[in-house]
Amino acid sequence: MKPDIAAQVPTTAGVIAALQPLAFSLEGRSFGVQLYGSEPNLPLIQFLHDCGAGVITVAPYRYADSTDDAAVLELLVRIERGDVDAIAFTSTPQVRRLIAVGGEARITQALQRTHVAAIGPVVAEALGRHGIRVQSMPEDNFFLKPMTSAIEAALTGVTGR
Repeated sequence: MKPDIAAQVPTTAGVIAALQPLAFSLEGRSFGVQLYGSEPNLPLIQFLHDCGAGVITVAPYRYADSTDDAAVLELLVRIERGDVDAIAFTSTPQVRRLIAVGGEARITQALQRTHVAAIGPVVAEALGRHGIRVQSMPEDNFFLKPMTSAIEAALTGVTGR
């Protein structure tokens, strides 16, 4: 499926801006809103409700609860040992979870020797707020394939396919 309307900037504000010219025609329509982690995306939901649209939310990205802290800490130990060459972040809840479990100072220190990738500017900004430098990120098309291509190019020096 291809979208009929694409946001210029792949953020909540970008989606709202793309829908704004159509606001009058959204009344009575139903929208599915994909959530990231437990983030309720209130600005988008409120915009749609204000336009008279119905909203159904789905949350496919749910992260482990505190019972899985051991798995997160095990990953952190592997990063600290230098066993992890690269780590990719695809959402801000992943960043928050790693910081919450490992502590900001420890995570920031550990990731100094690991290649850090972000799927897009929102995630890169979340990492940057914790002093974590992003080394790979797609220039545009903030999706998994462009991110993995950016990581591959950075780690191998090979660009373009």
